[in-house]
Amino acid sequence: MYFCGMSTRSMLMPMGILLLLGLLSLPFVEKGSIVLLINEYHTPFLDNLFFYGTKMIEFPFLLFFVFLAGRLHVKYSYVMVLIYLIPGLITQILKRVIFTEAHRPYYYLKTEAIHLVPDVKMIEHFSFPSGHTTIGFALAIYLMLIFKSKMAYVLCLLLAFTVGVSRIYLGLHFYEDVIVGACIGSVFSFIIYRVVEKSGYFPSYIA
Repeated sequence: MYFCGMSTRSMLMPMGILLLLGLLSLPFVEKGSIVLLINEYHTPFLDNLFFYGTKMIEFPFLLFFVFLAGRLHVKYSYVMVLIYLIPGLITQILKRVIFTEAHRPYYYLKTEAIHLVPDVKMIEHFSFPSGHTTIGFALAIYLMLIFKSKMAYVLCLLLAFTVGVSRIYLGLHFYEDVIVGACIGSVFSFIIYRVVEKSGYFPSYIA
């Protein structure tokens, strides 16, 4: 049952609705309120969950995802690299060129009695948007699209949302950083999937 196929629309529509609701909620969410709310309910279990969860889009996990995609077809591995690089580059340009004055939660809350997870390096600058969340959602969307199963859909949702929530829980990003990062990752992942993977762009020896 959980391995049967899913249509592209049935996979992306719920995600799109959630992201749209997230964007619509931004004017009504006070900056930093979500960070403080989530931080208030810290536990050792959640510390470990989100400490390791935020690393799921870093090496060597990224290599695992590339390998996993390549198990279906080698061309998917090539696209996975694009999925990682293009949204990531866009996010870095936004962070370091356009929104240079967007500081991270620790810049404002370091004088507050907030819970800090051990071994997490607290950064103060280049907050908007969240690069980890961008990559997390980009990878999740693409893996959903190529595997097209309910099991893959559930696991990819868990991957994406664990990475996103971890950035807030760890005090590394604001709610708006995560929401916009999720949108960037999702949109560009789908665009790359349609333009590159569906266009027959690949040479014959890897097509």
